[in-house]
Amino acid sequence: MIKFFLIGMGTGNPEHLTMEGIKTLKKMDLILLPKKNKQKKELLNIRKHICKTILKKKTIIKEYNIPSRRQKKNYKESVNIWHQKISENIFKIIKKNHSEKNKLGFLIWGDPALYDSTLRIISNLKIKYKLKIISGISSIQALTSAHSISLNEIGESVLVTTGRKLKGEMFKNSKSVLVFLDGEYSFKFLDLKHYYIWWGAYLGMKKQILIKGRLSEVYKKIISRKKKAQTVNGWIMDTYLLKKID
Repeated sequence: MIKFFLIGMGTGNPEHLTMEGIKTLKKMDLILLPKKNKQKKELLNIRKHICKTILKKKTIIKEYNIPSRRQKKNYKESVNIWHQKISENIFKIIKKNHSEKNKLGFLIWGDPALYDSTLRIISNLKIKYKLKIISGISSIQALTSAHSISLNEIGESVLVTTGRKLKGEMFKNSKSVLVFLDGEYSFKFLDLKHYYIWWGAYLGMKKQILIKGRLSEVYKKIISRKKKAQTVNGWIMDTYLLKKID
């Protein structure tokens, strides 16, 4: 039976890898790295750099293609189809490069259990496997550490969501909302004067960008910096924490 290891590698800083993650990576027989489009080549190169730095023995490293996701009216359907295509690409590599005793490792950006698709992709594989997850530094930790803030208020809850679902009503039961995967600048549809934002992109990396302030005063700056950074780098990963202040 194949053993899969999902190793959280942090948010772009090789030093985010935990001691457990390093020890696990060294034991792998095969490491699978996701390969996206040319604009996102840096994401692949960071993973390669981690492997080159940590691995001393000769370990097989293979890349699997991540196809573009086709947009459909039914969002979940389009994601499921996309995941199935990725799992097929992974299966082809495993079929050629594994034995029953192999340990297969995936380097996961951030934390494997937080807004990452690898768990679902692996579940599509038509093979028997065992799974172990090694937690990594998440973008939540990286964001709050970078801004030197607490995630929650005393005795208060925190809601975690995506940009697609961000609504003002969310703040009725929670003063703090953490937002991932916002490609549409969804915060601009809120009543801006009532919120404070802590925003971060490329968290943990040398090119990290941080902006904070009243949403009404900084939202245009965030949009401008994000568009410019994405044009320059070809990709961007960002997240932000919103708190209702009035």
